[in-house]
Amino acid sequence: MNHAIEEINGMVIGGQQVIAYPKHKNNNNSSCVMQDKNMDGSQSTDEPQLPPPMYSGEKIIPEKYAACKRVPKIPNKGIPRDYASTRIDDENVVPLICEMLGELMRLQIRNKDDKNARARRRLVMGFREVARGIRSHKIKMIIMANNLDEYGAIDSKLQDILDMAKEDNLPVIFEMNKRKIGKALGKTIKVGIVGIQNADGAHEPFKKLKKLMGAY
Repeated sequence: MNHAIEEINGMVIGGQQVIAYPKHKNNNNSSCVMQDKNMDGSQSTDEPQLPPPMYSGEKIIPEKYAACKRVPKIPNKGIPRDYASTRIDDENVVPLICEMLGELMRLQIRNKDDKNARARRRLVMGFREVARGIRSHKIKMIIMANNLDEYGAIDSKLQDILDMAKEDNLPVIFEMNKRKIGKALGKTIKVGIVGIQNADGAHEPFKKLKKLMGAY
């Protein structure tokens, strides 16, 4: 038994050093513990540091989701980017967008319990939903924030949408930033892109915006 202990003692397994010793002097039972071993061979006395928990209200967010929230946000200067260089020089544009988005969102929320509401959605949000709507020829107008984060994956998606919109001759409006679009929709979060599928209930601002777009 002592020979086996001597062979095991000091072995490094998975970055940890095994320390084996007899449990009692007059007992054949033995015991072993694992200690962290640094790259230089020295003993590590540091305990693994767990990140502090994150909360949603009073509930702890599971670590796999909390880890995503800890990723540093990409800084955004909040100024219009080059893709949004086409602007409408008319002071009525922003009020018309706010009126249209606010009313369409109100109607969509009112009808959310309707079984057929999804088929008659007035607007969709997010790159995936807007791109899907363009491919199925449901989108009539796109409101895109002029300050989307400058990031490879986002740039690729926004360029795909701009290309598809150009191919289908869809109006794309860049007059507002993410925060203002979210506010127009009655949300407390920033919204990067909205696709208008059905302007019922907000035809007047919709038609006026299309007319203004036609002048540019």
